[in-house]
Amino acid sequence: MKNQKSILEIESELFALVKTILNIHNKYSKGEIQENFYLKSIKSTIQELIQFNFSLQDKGINLNIFLEKMGFSEDYHQAIDIINNVSNLKFNPSQVDTNYKKADENLRPKLQQAVLELPGISTEITSSFITLMDALKLRDVATGKLLKKLFLDLLISLEKFPGLDSIKEKIDSFYTKIKKLPDDIMQTPQEQDNLAEKIYSIFKEFKNKLNL
Repeated sequence: MKNQKSILEIESELFALVKTILNIHNKYSKGEIQENFYLKSIKSTIQELIQFNFSLQDKGINLNIFLEKMGFSEDYHQAIDIINNVSNLKFNPSQVDTNYKKADENLRPKLQQAVLELPGISTEITSSFITLMDALKLRDVATGKLLKKLFLDLLISLEKFPGLDSIKEKIDSFYTKIKKLPDDIMQTPQEQDNLAEKIYSIFKEFKNKLNL
C-alpha cells in the first residue's frame, strides 16, 4: 500500500472515524441533522473503513485482536451496526438492475461482509480481473462461453464491494455485449486485444480507487 501508516496513526484515525459515526447517528436520532446529510455522511465512512482494513492487512494485523488491544471493539461494532442498518445508501447493489444478481439483496449482510472482509474481497476481485485478461491474451481459449463465465465471476465479486458502482457499470456494459457472442465463437485477435486493453484500464481504475 502507498504511504504506509504507523500503528498510532491507524489507531487515531479509527478512533476519530468511529466517534464521528456515533456522533452523527446520535444527532440524526435527535432530529438535529437532515436525513440526506446523514446518509451522505454514513456513505463516506465506507471508503475510510476500506482504507483502515487495508492498512491493517498491510501490516499483517488481525482486526479483532487490534480492536481488543485498543479496547474499542464495542464502539467499532456499534458503528458497523449503524452502517448496516442504513438500508438505502446510494451504492446499495439491489438498486442496480442486472440479471446476474441473486434474489436476496439484503444490505445488512452485504455491508457486514464487505467491511469486515474487504482485503479478501479485493484479492478475489483482482484475481477475477487477471483471469479474464489472461484468457483474452491466450486467444484460442477465449470462447463466448468462457468469457461469459469470467465476466459473470468478476461482476459477482465486484457486487460484494461497496462503492464501486462506476466500475461495475463499465464491466456490465461489456458483459452485455459478450452475452450476444455464441458459446463456441471467439472474437478476432484484434477484438480480443482491444477488450483486454479496456479491461486493464478498468482494473487500474479499481486499484487507484482503493489506493493499492
